[in-house]
Amino acid sequence: MKKSAIAKPTKVFKPNVLSFDEIYTWLRAQEGPPSYTAVKDGKLKDGTQLYSIGLGHQIQPNELELMNLTLNDNQVLEIFKKDIEQIRLSMNKVIKVPLNKNQQLALLSLRYNIGPNYFNTSTLLRLLNAGNFDAASSRFAEWRLSEGMINKGLVARRERERQLFVKPV
Repeated sequence: MKKSAIAKPTKVFKPNVLSFDEIYTWLRAQEGPPSYTAVKDGKLKDGTQLYSIGLGHQIQPNELELMNLTLNDNQVLEIFKKDIEQIRLSMNKVIKVPLNKNQQLALLSLRYNIGPNYFNTSTLLRLLNAGNFDAASSRFAEWRLSEGMINKGLVARRERERQLFVKPV
């Protein structure tokens, strides 16, 4: 049986397994304070307006009820937990090499921010799966655009993710 690249988060510490608290602490620092109501969050290439809520959760077409809600802290946390579990599962399908905790967290952060389509087709992932960790780490910087423009916040975030990725455990 293939060992998962991103092991399921737990409250119990195990070597090379990220706890939910570790994921939450890192991504909360990257995403900033939660949005308790829906906020505009960029546009798709076709001009479709995107909205997010909570800790960067992209509101999907089947979740339009979120557009009219005001969330409490527990609801924000529940949405975040579901997002992380879905991301962990999807990343385990595409990552073919073992990762340490720092690499897992850096890649989770990147994937959380850029989404599955961009992550799954990225040069970073291709290089990672080829075992070229150094070249993969240099590709974090490519993900710095927002609506076609270089975004200083994303440049800084990608550098923090890269530094975490290359940091030994």
